[in-house]
Amino acid sequence: MKRIGRLSQVLFLAGGLLLAGCPSGSNQMREPAPSGEDREAAGRPVKIDQLLEAPTQLRLGNLTLHLEAYLWRDFQPVSPPSGQPLRVSVKIVARPQPEKPLSSWLKAQRVYLVYGPQHQTWEADLNPSGSAQIPPGVLEAFASGGPLWEPGGKVEVIVRLQDQEGHSYLLRAPQQVIQKTY
Repeated sequence: MKRIGRLSQVLFLAGGLLLAGCPSGSNQMREPAPSGEDREAAGRPVKIDQLLEAPTQLRLGNLTLHLEAYLWRDFQPVSPPSGQPLRVSVKIVARPQPEKPLSSWLKAQRVYLVYGPQHQTWEADLNPSGSAQIPPGVLEAFASGGPLWEPGGKVEVIVRLQDQEGHSYLLRAPQQVIQKTY
């Protein structure tokens, strides 16, 4: 009986340590459905290797897409002393310029950030930009409420895109520097 009690304590402690190291709630990493896979198949845990191996260019039909990203933390006087949480703005750019706006058939759904040699991760749903001035060959989106990673740090930015048929794609912008705004 004493042995089972000690085993329960060890398992409880190990489980607590494991959970402490995992993201919680809606920030748990989820794997996007591979291209052509049924939308229902999404929702498996994401593998960091899959994110880090995402292409920096994506060919869809006659278009080549690439990702531009801007990450920043705000340290204006009205911000807390440790600064505001990380924000990210992403821009998917198509070449050549398409006839139909990207936003009519492609959605930027989720952003995944991988930071530092320990591969710290954060993910969030992307919100479409409300600007009416976006050219047809550009898709813009943003996310906020990220971690308090240090300005100057380098981040792999990966975006999950989904086309009108439900196919998902990953696109990566490597080594993006976290900016500091005042």
